[in-house]
Amino acid sequence: MSPSSPNPSLPLPDTALLAADTAQLTQHLGHCAHACGPLHRVRGAFELADAFLSSRFISTLFFLAVVLTVLVSGFHWLFG
Repeated sequence: MSPSSPNPSLPLPDTALLAADTAQLTQHLGHCAHACGPLHRVRGAFELADAFLSSRFISTLFFLAVVLTVLVSGFHWLFG
């Protein structure tokens, strides 16, 4: 028995088009699986930190300079 359309006025889909859609869906699902893989949360945390720090670039540089100065002076005091 050949497949028939549930609505006789609509034609059956072309099998080549259906195969192309299936391949595209399979590729999309592969991308989704990769995006939600084990490193998804780590990648999200890095993107959040980047968004936070990039909007405060000068403040971040100042904070890093202060922290490095304190560390260097601490090492001089410890090993000096």
